[in-house]
Amino acid sequence: MPRCSGGAIGKDVVSRTWRKVKTDWDTWNACSLADEPIVRLILDGTVARVKLDRKATSISLLVVIGVREDDQKILLAVKSMGGETTECLAGHPR
Repeated sequence: MPRCSGGAIGKDVVSRTWRKVKTDWDTWNACSLADEPIVRLILDGTVARVKLDRKATSISLLVVIGVREDDQKILLAVKSMGGETTECLAGHPR
């Protein structure tokens, strides 16, 4: 991955960044929603194009958004669903 300056990013930078993001992600996932005034849920699927091992691939994501009483929308969950196949969607609301 080139930086804005044109240099390469080393494995140590990627590892440190991932540890920070993972910590924030785990904290966010552990937050209680019990006190959130959610009045409506929006479930949607999207596909993210990413590069893994120098190869472009698609990852299907299920996204859950909560709508508060004041109409503010908050991200509640993101789940990787693999590919868009019947098996991936089995047991999940549509």
